[in-house]
Amino acid sequence: NFVGSVPDEALSGTVSLLSMFSFWSFIIIAVTATVLVFIAAVKMKGGLFSGVLRYFGAGMTLILFGFVLVAVPSCIAHEYTKIINDILYTVGYVLMAVAAHRLYAFTKAT
Repeated sequence: NFVGSVPDEALSGTVSLLSMFSFWSFIIIAVTATVLVFIAAVKMKGGLFSGVLRYFGAGMTLILFGFVLVAVPSCIAHEYTKIINDILYTVGYVLMAVAAHRLYAFTKAT
């Protein structure tokens, strides 16, 4: 059995470390995935799938920018931060929906 309690400073340090690890893990994975999507689009040298991947990559980039805008307070200290974040997320998801629709329309046309 554990007897006693964990000091607040030890707990806050652990939470801070995990929070920072989580943030940087997200950033690294998001940037890597986005770059890989754009590389795949360029390697396809045009065509429908290249265009679809470009839309997905653009949407992923906007969502990443929206996340960083909110997660890093020093990025922009403004009262419109949340509004800009929402716009970036919305446009990012719309671009990905357009990509999915273009791919779906292509599969139904053939």
